[in-house]
Amino acid sequence: MKKIITLLLCAIFAFTLFGCSADSVSNTENSTSAVLAQRDPEQSAQNGQDSAKQEENSDSDKGGGNTIVAQNDKEKSTTSSTTAKKQSSSADAGTTKKSSEKNNNTTAKSSTAKSTTKPKTTTSSSSYITCTVTVECKVILSNMDDLKAGHEDFVPDDGYIIRSHSVTLKNGATAYDAVKEACDKNGVRLNAVSSSYGTYVAGINNIDEKDCGSQSGWIYKVNNVSPSKSCAKYKLKNGDAITFSYVC
Repeated sequence: MKKIITLLLCAIFAFTLFGCSADSVSNTENSTSAVLAQRDPEQSAQNGQDSAKQEENSDSDKGGGNTIVAQNDKEKSTTSSTTAKKQSSSADAGTTKKSSEKNNNTTAKSSTAKSTTKPKTTTSSSSYITCTVTVECKVILSNMDDLKAGHEDFVPDDGYIIRSHSVTLKNGATAYDAVKEACDKNGVRLNAVSSSYGTYVAGINNIDEKDCGSQSGWIYKVNNVSPSKSCAKYKLKNGDAITFSYVC
């Protein structure tokens, strides 16, 4: 029992001793700080400002780091935007180039098609026409007894006074114009008479109407068809064939 009491006392004594020493050290440090602050308040304030500046610098460094990061992010964003614009411009340029090439190819194909296509030629109505004129009296050869005396020399042996003579006339010319032109070119006498029905041919090469009978005379055909109007009223077309024949 005495041993226990002795140990407890020793423990209490040791605790008391060490506790007092710690408090004394703490109080000593606080006293020293207070004394130093009183002796040199400017130094204390300077130390406070230095501490504040260190904290600001620390914050500034942090903020600066953030600013640099932000700037780097902005530069990256700007670079990405510029790259995207360049790519877009390149894509647009490529599209424009393809479109231009396509248009050029289309134009070239169109030009080739036009050049290979034969141009249509529009022919205006010519100012002149060409026809053929034939004058024959073959029927008289089989009716020589009825022919007026002294006219035998005007009848050709084959009955053709003019055979398929080509004449060029102004557009709108008549059958009379054609036979007159042919007779003039061949030196053949032409006798034309005006009547209520229009001008008609009464005699060719001195063989006149009624020289080989009371019903004899000259008739005309165009392309082997007898028109129902006088030769001076029948307008010709290019290529027409006019024939004047003597009938008994």
